This record gives sequence, structure tokens and C-alpha cells, in this order.
Amino acid sequence: EIECVCDHATDFTASSAPPKIKPVTVDELLSVSLDDLMNTWKVFAVVGGMFGCMSVLVVSFNRRDARAKRKILNKFIDGKTAVMMGFHVVSDVWTWEIDVQEMQFMFNNLHYANDPEAVEALLAESHGEDEKAKRRELDSVLEQADDFVAADAGRAIRRRREALKRAKRA
Repeated sequence: EIECVCDHATDFTASSAPPKIKPVTVDELLSVSLDDLMNTWKVFAVVGGMFGCMSVLVVSFNRRDARAKRKILNKFIDGKTAVMMGFHVVSDVWTWEIDVQEMQFMFNNLHYANDPEAVEALLAESHGEDEKAKRRELDSVLEQADDFVAADAGRAIRRRREALKRAKRA
């Protein structure tokens, strides 16, 4: 025999039968009057207050995140240097532009093969009479034979660096 020795007032009979569910009908929804709404204004005030607070939090957190994102970007490159290097911020993302002349070189090199004489002339122009430097440059170009644009992109980056050095000296 089981005997309950609880000393608090608890009614366990509610758990023995499932509750009866009464669905809301369309007629009951349409029968809501202005007096009913006025009697429950506190509920609307609480829900409206929660919605308003949530909206304020969303706006403030979006602004905070945008500032943090900009701060992180500026840790890598400050604004003035970024603009000098050709970077621009578009929708809080750094983008880089390539000059039209550099793009034209890349486009032309994709479609026209350089003959050996032209390659030798370019190497002589950039490295003078230094045969080891010419050979290293030629080897690096031949390593990039599968990627036609890599050499021109490297040349564009070198030009950009040289322009930055000239700008510092000026």
C-alpha cells in the first residue's frame, strides 16, 4: 500500500484527465468590440513595447557591427593608403581596381603569343645585361605558362609598387 505523506496542498486530479481544447471560431474573432480592446490595452502596450525595443536593438546592433567591420578593415590598411593603392570601400568591402592600360595588356597577352625576340627585348629592357636576372624572370614566366594572366597581374602589381615609391619620394 502506498501512502502520501506530503504536507502541502496539491491537487493531482488535473493530470488524470486531458484538458478540453476549445478552438476560436471566425465568428468569435469578428465579434471583438472596441470595449474588449480597451479592456486589454495593457497586452497591446506590452507587445508594442517589445516590438519597439526589438526595433531599436536591431538598428543599434547593425550600426555597431558596421563600425566594427570598418574598424577591422582600417586595421589592415588606413583609408588614405588604401585609396592610393587603388582600393575602394563598396558596401563595407574593400575592392581593388586595375588601370585600363593594365587590363589591355592582360587581354592582349591572352590572345597574342609573344615571339622569342619580343621576350628577349622585354627581358633586356627590364634587366639590362644581367643574364642571371633575365634567366630567373624567364623561368618565372615559364612556370606561369598555365595561368596567362599571372605574369601581367604581377607586372601590374610591380608597377603599382613603383608608382607608390615615386609618390613617396615626391
